[in-house]
Amino acid sequence: MFSYLKRSNKERTLNPCSVYSVGNTQTDTREQMVQLMGFEKSAEAKKAEDQRNLKLQPLGGECSMEDVAKVVTFLASSMAAAVTGVSLPVDRGSLITPPNFDLPPGFANAGDVTAQPTQARFEMMSAAAAAAAAKGAQGPPKK
Repeated sequence: MFSYLKRSNKERTLNPCSVYSVGNTQTDTREQMVQLMGFEKSAEAKKAEDQRNLKLQPLGGECSMEDVAKVVTFLASSMAAAVTGVSLPVDRGSLITPPNFDLPPGFANAGDVTAQPTQARFEMMSAAAAAAAAKGAQGPPKK
């Protein structure tokens, strides 16, 4: 990318680009795809999902198209004159959400350790560590 941005005689960078990286964003197209795929939900199910999304996102809920437009407007404005070469996440903090939050039941495979609620994961990992310690206490296998 930078080879296109450098002047060949001075080897200095001209106009390094900044980009935005969109997280989960509520759009009409996404809602239409959900309906076309047959995943239409009742009003209560949509409300429950919205409540879950509010809890999972540090800044609450999904991004709107207006949120993305504000970031694009900022990057295109003179206020961002000193901002160069960044990828700016527009995701209401989903990238900083720790990976150990409790997921709703049935969210992923039951055998997947990362999908288990925190307490269940802790118990599974403790049991695995205890088994490994017991095996290690017996010493290496004899030949």
